[in-house]
Amino acid sequence: MVGIVPLFAVETLDSGLLERLPAFKRRLDWFVENRPDLTEHVASMRRGGANERRLLAVVRPDRLHRVLQVLLNENEFLSPFGIRSLSRHHETEPYSLLIDGSTYRVAYEPAESATEIFGGNSNWRGPIWFPLNYLLIEALQKFHHYFGDEFTVEFPTGSGTRLTLAGSVRRAVASPVQHLST
Repeated sequence: MVGIVPLFAVETLDSGLLERLPAFKRRLDWFVENRPDLTEHVASMRRGGANERRLLAVVRPDRLHRVLQVLLNENEFLSPFGIRSLSRHHETEPYSLLIDGSTYRVAYEPAESATEIFGGNSNWRGPIWFPLNYLLIEALQKFHHYFGDEFTVEFPTGSGTRLTLAGSVRRAVASPVQHLST
């Protein structure tokens, strides 16, 4: 789950807004031109996207594709109810770490914890966390505002169905609602 937090650091700026804030635009342009050491590993702030929006984001488009490929995989994080807090992969292959003769495990546990160490509740190891799903939806909508319909992802991964970011958000949000109504 912590791997998706960088996606939340995204904002798009309307070209009209930049024109109304000339001092900010001047500083933004100076920063992009003069500090490539700080901007080379983040999304481009130079190129205008849909409707000439500017993108301020930590995650570049190529990395966004790679993250979403795992995130939208039903055998990993995508569930019928949202994005899981831990990959389903760990249900069959728990992560184990041996330290000083003791083995520590992180396993996918979608209900009550197998141990009392967490008070019986295993919410952080399988089920969805609504607040993080909400932040993810907001972030993907912002990326869509910049990329428009040109940026597509396979939803779900491996299905062959390609959707825009807005389409994938609509599909992901509709799925839990459909399950609740049945």
